Amino acid sequence: MIGPYIEDINKIARALELSHASRGGMVSIIRPSSYVLNPNALSTINAWTPKHKVIQTSMLDLAQGGDGGKTAVFIFQALMQELGKLPINQRLEERQKILSETDQVLDLIRRKSRPASEEDKRSLERDDLGLVSALNEAVNLSNGGHISLEAGESRDVKVDQTDSLISEIVSLDYEQDVILKGPMIALFGEMLMDFEQILETMELMGTFEGRPLLICAPMISKKIRSAVALNRNKGTLECYLIEGPRVSWGKGWMEDLGAFTGATVYEKNLHGVFAPTHYGSALEITLKHNEMIVDPYEDHIEATAERAERLLLEASSCPHTHTRDLLQKRAYALLGSLVRVKIGGVTELEAKVRRAKAEKLLLSVSDMHKNGCIEGILPVLGEIGKDRNTILGKALREPWNVACRNLKTYTEDPKVLERARHPFPTGRALDIIRKAVANALTLSMVEREILKRTR
Repeated sequence: MIGPYIEDINKIARALELSHASRGGMVSIIRPSSYVLNPNALSTINAWTPKHKVIQTSMLDLAQGGDGGKTAVFIFQALMQELGKLPINQRLEERQKILSETDQVLDLIRRKSRPASEEDKRSLERDDLGLVSALNEAVNLSNGGHISLEAGESRDVKVDQTDSLISEIVSLDYEQDVILKGPMIALFGEMLMDFEQILETMELMGTFEGRPLLICAPMISKKIRSAVALNRNKGTLECYLIEGPRVSWGKGWMEDLGAFTGATVYEKNLHGVFAPTHYGSALEITLKHNEMIVDPYEDHIEATAERAERLLLEASSCPHTHTRDLLQKRAYALLGSLVRVKIGGVTELEAKVRRAKAEKLLLSVSDMHKNGCIEGILPVLGEIGKDRNTILGKALREPWNVACRNLKTYTEDPKVLERARHPFPTGRALDIIRKAVANALTLSMVEREILKRTR
């Protein structure tokens, strides 16, 4: 039976019910050094220590992806409760019925969907309409491309479409975003193990007074990182280190960055002494967690275009689909545009809260833009499940039941239904059902193996 870990499921579901929007009160997660007020589903599940870790992992999967994380957990809980009442052989029969019915439910949700209006998107966040409007503008500008959320210098939210290059990196020892104004760039094609390897590069920065330096290599030793940090903290030179992405085409990535910034990928055996001509430069570089955004000078446009053209030519003659797609993607990254949303606040804390809110909102706004919306996740699922006297039907009604319990009213109260009719992203609604069903069926079918490993 599922009993040994249903206790875990019920505990976290109860915590999420107490912090659900329908309750209207305040809930906090208190830790020795911090607290989270009215936490989202992801924060609540992360703060919880269950007996069976696999339950937490499954619920974290449900809570990711934007709004509706708590709704997904309530459906998952109801499915597990009902499946737990059945013997294992009967669960196998019920599994096929649930999978078939899930396809019908997903189709009904699609039919209930409609194109999202500007008002629908604004309804996602009434307390910060400027933020929602900016994110909507960014989604329209990006046309499905990448949107970067960054720290702003004022409380206003600023949206820019730039020719910036965005790339994955391995960031080293930085706990928050770093913005470098007018940096010089040194690219090394070999691993950096001793400080002497970058000594010339750092000393030559004396000819570029006041400008920061960014050094990039495939791998950089801890000894060099400590020495550079010491120099930076003393005010000797503002220098930062990054490593290229851990990919088989890392050398090609370095050459792409060199073309974009005018830098030469320096190798001692090939180039001899490091010279000022080996430096590249950029208007601005933003280092984020494992991500870098480079704003280029116009001087490097021609070299960038030539590099992209070579990559596209190589892609056209490549027989392997994966490699061809990768070459094209690198070329488009060099030539494409990036939408950047800079979000600030009156205080640093407010700015962080707004950026965290923006990450979640961006998922919903993008989803609505692409897939449309439905008239509220709770009422739509409640209506679909109302006439289905099945395990899935009962599970779909559970989020509505939670809202009714929080409002201390009876389940069929139409006021609850109307109160919950807020536009909800269609794609996210479909994802919630798929994940809740998939996780519940998987766990209920392999419970014996799970319990053996967690004893």
